[in-house]
Amino acid sequence: MKESGVRKQGDDPHKFASVHKVFGASNVNKMLQELPEYQRGDAVSSMVYEASARMKDPIYGCVGTISSLQHQIDLLQSQLATAQAELVHMKMQLYSSMCDGGTAVNSPENTLPPSYRHMQ
Repeated sequence: MKESGVRKQGDDPHKFASVHKVFGASNVNKMLQELPEYQRGDAVSSMVYEASARMKDPIYGCVGTISSLQHQIDLLQSQLATAQAELVHMKMQLYSSMCDGGTAVNSPENTLPPSYRHMQ
């Protein structure tokens, strides 16, 4: 597809139909004309992504995707912090048992992190 005299990579009529439906063909042309030519390809890619997101989620668009990804990041960071705390706890147990003569290292209570002990 050719817009504003610039040939776009990966031309797909369905993608650009979505862009025109969401933003309006006239607005797309105006936005692209206001940009330096070297930025137009990135602008088109961004508009295609935003239009696709808006078609999938008319209320939130790409903001809904960003929010969902942020929630996943928060959850994974929490899980990582828990795993790191369990690792520190296990290292402390190992160190403590080594200081006590090493007999407690092989006991079942000390082989699993606290969150898994209920599975024994």
